[in-house]
Amino acid sequence: MKTGRKLLCMLLIVCLFSALIPAAASASGGDEVTYKITVSGGNYGLVKGSKIYEETVPYGESLDIAKYISMVSYDTTADPSERYYFKSSFHYSGQTAAVTSGTSVTHDLILVADFGLKGEMRTVTVTYVEKPGGKVLHAPDEILAKVGDTIIIPCRHINGYTPNAYNYTWIVKEDDNTIPPFYYTLIPPPTTPTPQGPNNPAAPINPANALRPQNPQNPAVVNPSNNSEQQNNGPVEVINLDNPDVPLAAPEPTEGTIASERETLKKRLRSAILLVVFSILLLLFALLFLFLRKKKKKDATDETET
Repeated sequence: MKTGRKLLCMLLIVCLFSALIPAAASASGGDEVTYKITVSGGNYGLVKGSKIYEETVPYGESLDIAKYISMVSYDTTADPSERYYFKSSFHYSGQTAAVTSGTSVTHDLILVADFGLKGEMRTVTVTYVEKPGGKVLHAPDEILAKVGDTIIIPCRHINGYTPNAYNYTWIVKEDDNTIPPFYYTLIPPPTTPTPQGPNNPAAPINPANALRPQNPQNPAVVNPSNNSEQQNNGPVEVINLDNPDVPLAAPEPTEGTIASERETLKKRLRSAILLVVFSILLLLFALLFLFLRKKKKKDATDETET
């Protein structure tokens, strides 16, 4: 009987520690929420040499569509005559909506490469420069497009810089397809907060997400015809280069909103883990109680028979 009780105690201790390990990991930040991004080459494309490419990204991270565009190549086995061309864009699987750069990841996504039938083709060159100064931050990208098509041009995610806009739209012309560069502003290094007081307000801290910094309450409307001046800190979602005074989409949730949602998810996850731990402990104590009760009855029966 003593041996049985010792074994039960050891079992309870092992179960308790194994149940508490996930909770400790959660409390230390090991519960970061991530989602899977699946990029499909569609009918005529390959992504890094395969039909499917997958990666996981943290919740709230901004989609860097330019990165995925650079991964796509033509699948000559599917179409040896190469009658189609990659439109340098993606749509969401099962939808017709185009995927735009800067979209915050809040769930699993499947992106499918867009292909179109070739016609009168032109090349649109995309450049990336620092403002002020004009320093070239990345090699130019070339987008092959058909005359008359409206194309979505995503910015590139360049560490340490904020773009003036996440996307441009452009109607491909027959003659001149010169477009303004994406202009990038250097993000200042984080500053150490000082105690807040009447004469000494707290110093701001720059967000970690370079592609989507925290937007102000009234995001700027950027006009590329005026050198794409970025009047505030928040990039515009989409700029129509054929009508640059009017952005085509309102800003998505700010970094503050995303951080709040992330914290809510973490709290729910911690609550769920604690509930599981409590349930396991309750079950173990119930089993122990039943075992001891059964053992006590057996011992009493043995003593009566003796």
